[in-house]
Amino acid sequence: MQLFNRTLLHFFQNKALKVLLPEFTETPILFSVVLNPVKLKLIDSWTEPGSNLTGTALNIPYNIQFEWIKKVLPDATRVGIIYKRESSNQCLEKAAKAAKRSGLKLVSQKINGIKDILPALKNLSKHSDILLGIPDLGVYNRKTLKQILLFTLRNRMPFMGISEQYVKAGAFFSLFVDYKEQGESAAEMAETIFKGLNPAGMPVKRPDNVKLAINQKTAKRLGIKVTPEFLKNAILY
Repeated sequence: MQLFNRTLLHFFQNKALKVLLPEFTETPILFSVVLNPVKLKLIDSWTEPGSNLTGTALNIPYNIQFEWIKKVLPDATRVGIIYKRESSNQCLEKAAKAAKRSGLKLVSQKINGIKDILPALKNLSKHSDILLGIPDLGVYNRKTLKQILLFTLRNRMPFMGISEQYVKAGAFFSLFVDYKEQGESAAEMAETIFKGLNPAGMPVKRPDNVKLAINQKTAKRLGIKVTPEFLKNAILY
């Protein structure tokens, strides 16, 4: 077991980590509230981040997302995903396997640019029961959000947004992380690093518990009746 000194750098969010990581190659680093650390090549993998860092990430595992889709939409069997970036390919393979284990079928549609979003939505509306948003900036960004929301509403296509903000804007529902849990996990990891464990071998912690956000107006427009069980514990818009 490699021992480090007791200095530990703690970074919040992607930008600071990406900029400063090359400057600190020896000091152990703990990150929090980071999205897509594998795609951004900040770490080698979820289980063995490599280098001198580890931390907690915002990425909600696909198996948890699919479990919630089945809870909220028990009749859904096909999940549509639109993607652009080549880096999404490996994630989609894992998503397809997770969907299959959950009794769902993943229907993916690749686009080359913004102009392809509407045709992709039209195709998925015929071959999927819900659109699952993924953190791919080539698809989901400020320029495309309005178009996606309008299409899903007008065509009565349930849209599971990437974050609570998407629900506030009109998506049917989304899952988001429990930041208290993220903080507690980061504190536990920091304690472990201070005891001398190399962060390179510590798996990155992803959310175990998530919170639910539901847009009631959108649910009504889609003709979906959400059970009181979910309404009771959800953030409602």
